Amino acid sequence: MEVVAEAGVQFTYRTVGRKIVSAFDCVARLGDYIDELKCRRALIICGPNVRARSGIIERVQAAIGNRYAGIFDQTGAHAPLPAVERGAKAALELDADVLVAVGGGSTQSVAKLVAVQMDLPGSIRDFRMLVERADKMHLPELPTPRVPVIAIPTTFPGAEFTASASGVDPRVGTKVHFGSATLAPRMVLLDTQALATTPLQILLGSAFVSVDHCIEIVCSRRHNPIADALALAGLRKLMHIVPKCADAGLAVLQEAQVAAVLPMLVLQSTGTGVVHALAHHVGDLHHVSHGAAHGILAPHGMRFNLDASLDQQVLVAEAVGINVRACSPREACLAAANAVAALARSLGLPSRLRDVGVPETGLDAIADETMLDRQLPSNPRPIAGSGDLLPLLQAAW
Repeated sequence: MEVVAEAGVQFTYRTVGRKIVSAFDCVARLGDYIDELKCRRALIICGPNVRARSGIIERVQAAIGNRYAGIFDQTGAHAPLPAVERGAKAALELDADVLVAVGGGSTQSVAKLVAVQMDLPGSIRDFRMLVERADKMHLPELPTPRVPVIAIPTTFPGAEFTASASGVDPRVGTKVHFGSATLAPRMVLLDTQALATTPLQILLGSAFVSVDHCIEIVCSRRHNPIADALALAGLRKLMHIVPKCADAGLAVLQEAQVAAVLPMLVLQSTGTGVVHALAHHVGDLHHVSHGAAHGILAPHGMRFNLDASLDQQVLVAEAVGINVRACSPREACLAAANAVAALARSLGLPSRLRDVGVPETGLDAIADETMLDRQLPSNPRPIAGSGDLLPLLQAAW
C-alpha cells in the first residue's frame, strides 16, 4: 500500500497490495493511475444521484480521456445483486479492464462484486456467506478478480478499504455477504472535492460512522496495540474536526477524511461490535441510513458494553476529551457516551429509533436478525440470545 498526500496533509505510507492517494483533486491524475495498472478501458460505476448532482463524474470522465469505455450508473441503494449482474454484463460488453467506482459504500460494494462476477460462469450468489449463527459461518473464497477496481469515495472512508462486500439479494429479501483477501480495491483516491459534493446530511452521517469505527475497534474483543493506536489517533482528530466540516473548506474536509482512514486500516483485524451489527439490520429492515442508525445506537452501545470493556472505554473517554483523572473510570466512560451522543445531535443526526420510522413492534425482529451478524462475535460483552439486545434497543427507541 502506498499513500501519498499532495495537498493539506503531507505524508507517504507504503505496504503491500494497494495505493491510496489523498489530495484536493487527485482525480485529475486518474489517467496516470489507470496506466500504472496497465489498463486501457475504464468503466465508471456510480449511482444515479452521484451522476446527476455533483459534477464529479464529468471530472472523472475527463481525466480518463481516451481510456473511457462507458458508464454504469445503476448501482442502487444497499447494493442489490441484480445491479451487480447488470454491471458485470455491461463491463463485459464494453470490454472494460478496470472499474472506477465513484460513490459511497453501496457503489463500492457493487463495483467490487462486479469485478468478481465478470469472471464467473454462474452467479456470485453461489459465493455468499452461509451463516448458522454469528460465530459459526462459512465464507466461500471468491476467485481473484482479473479486473482491478479504483475507488473514488464520496463519503467518509468505509467499504473501499475492506476485503468484503454486501448486497441485497431479492430472492431472500435481505443482505448477503461476501469476502476475499483480494476483494479490496487496488487503489483508493481520496479526492476531497469529490467528498465535498455529497449532500451535507449524508456527509456528516458518514463522518459519525467513522467516529464509531474508532470506538468499536478500541473496544473490540479482538483489539490489539496497533489497532488501538490507530483508532485512538483517528478518534481524537475526528472528535475535534468533524463538527467543523459543515462550515469549513477543503483543507478541513481533507483532514477529517485522512483521520477517518486510520481505523479502516485495522478494522479487518479487529471487527467492530454490537452497534455496527444492529445498524446493519436497522438499515436493512427499516431503510434507515447507516449514519442515522449509528448516531442513535452508538452511545447506547457504549453503555451496554461498559462493564465488559471498562479499561478500553477509559481510553476512548480520554480520546473524546474527558478528563479521566477528575472522576472514576465508570464516570469517565459514561461521560464519554454522553459526549458521543452530543456529537451526533450537533451533526443533526436523530436521537431515537422511533424518529426514523422504526416501530416498537419491530425491535424483536431487529434483535433476531442481529444474532446472525458477523460483527457480533467481536463485541466485548457476550450476547447469548436476542433477548440480551432488547434492553439496548428499547433504550434507543
